[in-house]
Amino acid sequence: MPTCRDEVVAAVEALDVGGEGPFFTVERVHGAMVSCGSPWSRETVAKTMLRMTRPARRPPFLRLARVEINRYRVHLAG
Repeated sequence: MPTCRDEVVAAVEALDVGGEGPFFTVERVHGAMVSCGSPWSRETVAKTMLRMTRPARRPPFLRLARVEINRYRVHLAG
């Protein structure tokens, strides 16, 4: 069974963020996960996304940057 982190990564990669620029919210990510049959609650997804702002110790290594209370973007190395 995939972890919540695995499913967040898949949802972020599948989201079309073109309309909102490079940003996405917990609600959009959770909605994408639910539409794919994910059992994870919104609260678990929010906590996982917050944890993903720190460097990962194991794959998947996608890191998020929190730009506002409920808005994130993919962290750009550098």
